Parts: sequence; structure tokens; C-alpha cells
Amino acid sequence: MRKNAFFLVMLLSISPFVKAQSCQPFTINTTVSVENLSDEPSLIKIFPNPTNGIVSIKNDSDPIKLIQVYSINGFLIYEKSVHEYYQTLDLSLYQSGVYVCKVTTSNGDSKQVKIIKK
Repeated sequence: MRKNAFFLVMLLSISPFVKAQSCQPFTINTTVSVENLSDEPSLIKIFPNPTNGIVSIKNDSDPIKLIQVYSINGFLIYEKSVHEYYQTLDLSLYQSGVYVCKVTTSNGDSKQVKIIKK
């Protein structure tokens, strides 16, 4: 996409009962940067994976601030605010399947991992 691109969008009704159209201009201002990208591996560890139920979450550099678990359909099924370097997550009550665990630290770093629950 070009920087500061200008677009014109036209909406047309295709209903046989209503004839309408609208034309609106808009501009997208974009800034692309790679300054904050890092080749360093994440220090957030989530294990074991696959799991029978209990998952350990560890981060040595900053306290864990938030743990979120999403179903494979994208629904938030678990959320917990913490302020610890180590935390356990009990998935034993959930059905077998694939879940997404998002861990956010106090400095804003985050990691998303697919967890397989046996």
C-alpha cells in the first residue's frame, strides 16, 4: 500500500425495493517501521505442550501481567490478571482440543502459543 493513499469507495444497493448509492472519499495514512522488531527469542515459556491439563507459564525477565486463553473459534474462555514470574494454568476441565494462550508481561511483551489439550 502506498503511503497516504487516497481511495474512493462507492456503495450500491442491489435490492429491488430500494435504490440507493453512496460515494465517500477517504485517505489511509500509513507508516511502516521495523525499528521495534527483534530477533531475540521470547523469554516467555509455556510448557508442557501438549498437556493433560496443567500448563506452566514462566518469564524470567518481567512479571506476567495477563493470561488469556481462547478457543480455536476465537472465543475468550479464560482470563486472569497476575503479577508473578511463574504461574500455572489448569485446563483439565476443558475438552480435548486446540487452544490459544496469550501471555502479556508487565512491560507489554506478549506471546501467543497454540496449546494442545489431550
